[in-house]
This record gives sequence, structure tokens and C-alpha cells, in this order.
Amino acid sequence: MVETVLLESEQGLDHSAVAAYLRTVVDSPGDRSEITLSAGRGRGHVAPPPQAEFEVNAERASPEGRR
Repeated sequence: MVETVLLESEQGLDHSAVAAYLRTVVDSPGDRSEITLSAGRGRGHVAPPPQAEFEVNAERASPEGRR
């Protein structure tokens, strides 16, 4: 299977912005209608498949040499 990236973005968001973004997906129609996802200046239109891959990456910045 060939993967095509429809939207990729990395940005700092506060808790309410993350929740609103996830609500866009959760509240999408159950009929798999196309939804629009926006991130920064990017925008992607997707019709959610019956089963999707979900990826989360959490990072913490710290001064060099410290963990």
C-alpha cells in the first residue's frame, strides 16, 4: 500500500486548541463524508476510512545536557 501525506504540521497548541482539533474528527458525519482538517497554513480534505491510523507524538524541550 502506498501512503500519501494529505496534511502534516508541527505546532505548539494549548489544551483547548488540541481538543477542538480532535473534535473536528470525532464530530464528523458517520457516513464517511469528506472533512477538512487545517493545520497552520496547510489544509487537507479527507474522507475518513472505516479504520484509521492514529499517531500521537509528545515531546518536552529541555536545556542541552539535561533530561
